[in-house]
Amino acid sequence: MTPYDMKFSQASGFTDFFLPEALEQVESLDEWMKRVGYKFRWMSKKTWEPDEEMSVMCLSKRTDFTCDRDLPEFCLVVGDDYGEHHIYTDTVSDMFALRLLIMPLVLEDVRHMIERLEICAGKAFRSLHGHSVKRPCAECDPDGYKVALAGGEENPQET
Repeated sequence: MTPYDMKFSQASGFTDFFLPEALEQVESLDEWMKRVGYKFRWMSKKTWEPDEEMSVMCLSKRTDFTCDRDLPEFCLVVGDDYGEHHIYTDTVSDMFALRLLIMPLVLEDVRHMIERLEICAGKAFRSLHGHSVKRPCAECDPDGYKVALAGGEENPQET
């Protein structure tokens, strides 16, 4: 068991969960999940960079029940800077409720990535054009430049 294993149900919320069978010392989580009958279905994945938080979300469904072990049907693996959190659910309705519950985390992740892309695009624009993307110039945006001048700005393209 990892210290982050838990189970979720709509009735009980989050509770600690102890796997009925431990991982072998020589196998990874992926190997263990395959061995006990789970099949991975990736929902989202970001590559981890040393200066960024890691964010990985993986939904696994148990498809092989020949192992005859008392394991939940679904496992959602959520990773971050602190490690992986394995959240197990027994039913489809519990899994959907869990996904709705964690949606704000997913949206915050998307917002953060868009913000980083905007910063990179702005830096690239500044290096090519010599001014901020927020300030029009006569070459890049003649109409915006005229509107800025008409609005009283002395030199719209200055940063």
